[in-house]
Amino acid sequence: MPGSRPWVTFVTLLLAAPILGACVGGTTTPTETQVAAVMVSTAPIQLQGGALELNPRLHGALSVVSEADPLPGVISSGTCPSGETGDCGYLGHLYPDPYLRGFNRLPRSEYLWVDSDTRLRLSYEWVFRGIQVRNNDGELQYPQPINLGTCLPGTPPRGTWHDAATRAELRDIHGRRALLPWSHMETIFRFRQVTCRRPATSVAPGVDPAPVTTGCIMRGVNDVFKPARLSMENPPFCVMHYPLFDAGMFDISQRLFAEPVPERFDPAWANADLRQETVLPHLFTVRAGGTRHYMRRLTLKESRPLDAERGEDYDFEYRVPLTADGARWLENFSPTLLVDGVRVLRVRGNVPLPIQRLTVDTINCRSHNEDRTRYAIKNCGAGYYSTTPAYTQDVLDLAERHRRRVGDQERARWDIRVRVPPGSDLLRPDDEALIEFELRSVSLTETTAQGLQPLTRLDIRPARRHLGFLPPVEDLPGMQAFELENRGASELRVEGIAVVGLDASQFHVGSIVHNKLQGDLIIPQRDVPTPFTLQPSETASVEIQPRLQGEGDRHGLFTVVYRDRRNTVSVATSELLARAGASLSAQPRVRTFILNQPALVPRISATVLLTNDGQLPFERRSYSVSGPDSDLFRLVRAGMESEGWFAPDVPRSIAPGGFEILWIEYMPRAQGRHEAVLHVDTSAGRDEVELIGSCYDGCRPPVMLEPVRPVDPETRELRLME
Repeated sequence: MPGSRPWVTFVTLLLAAPILGACVGGTTTPTETQVAAVMVSTAPIQLQGGALELNPRLHGALSVVSEADPLPGVISSGTCPSGETGDCGYLGHLYPDPYLRGFNRLPRSEYLWVDSDTRLRLSYEWVFRGIQVRNNDGELQYPQPINLGTCLPGTPPRGTWHDAATRAELRDIHGRRALLPWSHMETIFRFRQVTCRRPATSVAPGVDPAPVTTGCIMRGVNDVFKPARLSMENPPFCVMHYPLFDAGMFDISQRLFAEPVPERFDPAWANADLRQETVLPHLFTVRAGGTRHYMRRLTLKESRPLDAERGEDYDFEYRVPLTADGARWLENFSPTLLVDGVRVLRVRGNVPLPIQRLTVDTINCRSHNEDRTRYAIKNCGAGYYSTTPAYTQDVLDLAERHRRRVGDQERARWDIRVRVPPGSDLLRPDDEALIEFELRSVSLTETTAQGLQPLTRLDIRPARRHLGFLPPVEDLPGMQAFELENRGASELRVEGIAVVGLDASQFHVGSIVHNKLQGDLIIPQRDVPTPFTLQPSETASVEIQPRLQGEGDRHGLFTVVYRDRRNTVSVATSELLARAGASLSAQPRVRTFILNQPALVPRISATVLLTNDGQLPFERRSYSVSGPDSDLFRLVRAGMESEGWFAPDVPRSIAPGGFEILWIEYMPRAQGRHEAVLHVDTSAGRDEVELIGSCYDGCRPPVMLEPVRPVDPETRELRLME
């Protein structure tokens, strides 16, 4: 935080102070309404000494406006979202929940790395710090210098003087409140914003972070910030969530400063020392979905000669440093920026060094290439390890669960051992070494009609799989049962595949085929073991080998455990069913009855075939019909010609390969379409057949013609019929 800087000796401003109704020692006290309504006539008040500075708890807060936004609470109560006081860290979220819900648990930093899709919002508050207030007679109105905040917490009347840190209302030595005429103050200051940008190339310049000083543009903000007024805003003194721009492919530094309007100030104000205030943090950018390399200095902890065959070991360490005053981290990172790879370089000649061992917070990592000069972090020993250069994802998640800030002691520690061959000049004790980080921007959200939402990640198809009727044997071949697909924009790691549940032992996970994408080609890789990595849009087919025992239904839950790039463990499931024992089949699945010829009593019959395709007999217990027109369908008989016919309600045993014929009669009573369902209940399970009857012409009553009477050929008269 900038130190106190003296202003000019006297600045004369006009303030309005409320009448309290009594002098010091008086006995009457007005109500709050009276205090807010009754004002003293304008009396000159002089502000002496102090400085105009940005509130370090607020300025540089990058956020998007959301329902859970913590800024209003900080302004109104002076308390951080975590309950702490002092520096609140980053107030707001760069993205919505759930992936970056812990972003404001990160400590503030001088430099912040973000991806190019980050939407920037600026929040700041100018503070009149350490000023003395006197009346026109030179008498002190406050016993101590005050820190006057310019945001409006909302306590009536708006604009009442309050402390910038605690938001407590300020009272003068007489117990009176004062109102600051902000509209008048706005005409005394001109506020300026300076934005400097440089293209964010694939390699960040330098080994020590530094502000951007090129491509600078200055603009006045008095009028720009007026439309952004919210309940507690007081632009241009206090601004909340002003939209700047998307980060784009630029590194960005910003400064704000206020300059007096000479013709409106006491002549002494012309020489006022109102320095430019840097808006922290400076921003470094990684292309969304891409990578960027940067280097930082390593600290040599120890060099240790070994024997004549192994040479010499050099042990280095890197941790993101703190600022000189220890108030914040030098650098910090959005949780979407993860380390893909690490190298160690000798400054002399920029030569890559062979790494003997690399650990991140005691987690061992493995080399990615044969010469051991590059380490891939996803190959680290703790599963799908996920870390930024400054902190690991599990540290951030833990801080969010306990609602606290990530501590300085929780900065990620990178321990690196370089082994130099005997007699080699590859590295000397006086050589400087650098660690090179390869940062990747990992997309964890997608844009939908509702805004940014978490990506759909792993899909299992189908959501429910029935393997059908199977014999109770253990040597059945594997059946392709499920397909996994990575539906997200980032790779994920499948940690394990299993079937769980009461009947889990009767389902065995068989071969896994990983369908890898290489350009436009799909390259199947068979018998892939877990864990394995699925890139976006890649699929994997999983076989299930049934090992059913006994008869009856079997149920399991096909379960896939996987990790995303933030090392978050997730589980996807699908229902798995099978039926052990005889194989039941009722055909056709839909039996239709159509009546076309008129009849006095319309009726028609048809059959349903019940077969046993399995290797065990089953008992057919009963048939039944249900549905809206069930009374129009009558079960006539069941059996077969060679063995005889039986009433449908008489149970029968059907041998393997055997069958039974069921006769059904359709007897409509009116024209139209009629529907019902035939239920077959057996010891091997139940089956159903849809019954559909159609009767239009066949349900019209027949035409009854009068018999023809004979005619007498002589008289041409009708004869009586005998």
